[in-house]
Amino acid sequence: ARALPVQVTRFAGQQEQQAIRLHWTTATESANKGFAIERSTDGRAFSEIGWQNGQGTTTVPVDYTYLDQEVSPIISQYYYRLRQEDYNGEFSYSSVISISYELEGAKWSMYPNPAQDQLSLRFPATVEGDLVLYNQLGQEVGRWELPGVPKLTINVQHLAAGGYWARIESGEKDLPVLQLQIQKGAGGLRKLIRANRN
Repeated sequence: ARALPVQVTRFAGQQEQQAIRLHWTTATESANKGFAIERSTDGRAFSEIGWQNGQGTTTVPVDYTYLDQEVSPIISQYYYRLRQEDYNGEFSYSSVISISYELEGAKWSMYPNPAQDQLSLRFPATVEGDLVLYNQLGQEVGRWELPGVPKLTINVQHLAAGGYWARIESGEKDLPVLQLQIQKGAGGLRKLIRANRN
């Protein structure tokens, strides 16, 4: 293995409000073009999310930071690594770090929004009760029992396109009412048309 032209002495991160702040320090650098920041949600498949230019060649410690603002409230664990690249095209990887991402306060979230077929829910803690969806007229259009888990995925394929209100009926926490948009693609519209004709 080749000698690393860059000596990373620290690589860490933490949640910063609704984002994740990464920071790392190099003790020395030699022909360092920069760092590609890579992220994963399972610790195996990584994708590049950002880039930080290096200092070229230096014997002075350098501190770097990167703010990842493209985090999803439905994902509670993120994995990061650095891909350090030289000017000659060679590269090497840092170790992988794992960072927990938690919702702040007694909030809950839905993802994706707008939704089409599947809707994922995430809670700051286990919540027992019912999820109730209302249309714009205040009519109940769906109800799902919450089994007391921090994450849940429900099927909303039967709902027509439009705006809805989602409410958690639970005596445990004061959870806010959230607005949900349902969108239908061409395939979903064709399914609805066929269903109406039958």
